[in-house]
Amino acid sequence: MREISAKLSKNAEVKASDVTVTDAGGRKLNVKDVKSDGTTVTVTLDQDLDIRGKYALEITDLGSADAVAGSVVRTDEFDRKYAYNGDDFGATYDKNGTVFKLWGSDGTEG
Repeated sequence: MREISAKLSKNAEVKASDVTVTDAGGRKLNVKDVKSDGTTVTVTLDQDLDIRGKYALEITDLGSADAVAGSVVRTDEFDRKYAYNGDDFGATYDKNGTVFKLWGSDGTEG
């Protein structure tokens, strides 16, 4: 997942040189490409984003906003990476104990 999309309040032609993306530590990420289509801007980075991370998107003369990872959860790319097709969620008991399995949206084991 290397893309961040932004909805603008007005139509704008945005170039890669107009865009800055930073992580929670203030480190700038490398912008690979920018596509603008009316009020929608899609920024492609040269590395995957951590869906648990916090990012800020700034567009020169248009402002800045925090990137919201939650909108990633309903994408095909997210499903390919984090989908689980098992049927063993919840509690599974055997003589050695009970195992609880839950799904987390970031696909990590806990």
